[in-house]
Amino acid sequence: MFRSIAFLLTSALICIGCKNPYADFYHPYQTVVGNNLFVQPQGDPAIYSYSTNVDQDNRAMRENGFVMVGYSSFNGNGNAGSQGNVIAQARTVGASVVMVKNARAGTQTGVMPYTTYNPGQIITTNSSGTANAYGTGGYAYGNYQGTSTTYVPGTSSTQMIPYTVQRYDFLATYWARVSKIRLGVVYLNLPTEMRQRLQRNTGVVADLIMKGSPAFISNILVGDVILKVNDDEVIDSNGFGGLLNRYAGKQVILTIIRGSEQKTISLRLNE
Repeated sequence: MFRSIAFLLTSALICIGCKNPYADFYHPYQTVVGNNLFVQPQGDPAIYSYSTNVDQDNRAMRENGFVMVGYSSFNGNGNAGSQGNVIAQARTVGASVVMVKNARAGTQTGVMPYTTYNPGQIITTNSSGTANAYGTGGYAYGNYQGTSTTYVPGTSSTQMIPYTVQRYDFLATYWARVSKIRLGVVYLNLPTEMRQRLQRNTGVVADLIMKGSPAFISNILVGDVILKVNDDEVIDSNGFGGLLNRYAGKQVILTIIRGSEQKTISLRLNE
């Protein structure tokens, strides 16, 4: 009996405020549904587990043409991270792939009061008989009959039931495939060390190359510094993005620095 009570109380603790934590603790980056920059998902999303290196797995997703459109992060019991919950949230945000991770964060223990109540009772007593009486005036007798009721108050008792709940840290990242990869380079402004080495401030450095993109096919490499698009100087990441928009769908010549060598690469940007 005690075990049954403890189990029920623990289950009640787990289910307090049962909603979908992946939705409650979702942090969006971009909108997918109706956005023609992304491939709209068909059917349920694919669910994959992170390895021990989350950053490396995220990089692999970007290399394969996916963009993280949001993430969920929260702490809860084991039931909180159900696959049904994460699939439901992925459908809502339009993700085609979800990367999930959970790690045991510790054990929550405590006690919960459990009160039982025995209701009050009304007790009815029926009585009857013959009454005889003697006095100076003579002798008398007669029959009697009656009913009496008595209320017995209810009682209650409270037990303190211990509980133990395992707690976990949950992470889910939501990914959508890019439908239009113009160049296929994730680029950054030149870091301080590179500016010192190259003795220049302008340009962008290729931080990641997406597989199958124009940059990948044309053998642009991670670490290449892009200086020009045709004859237009690349000043910084914002300026480079503007040049890619200007030359979308056209053949261009990129001037780059690879190591200590300057070279040119010809390629056609996607629309």
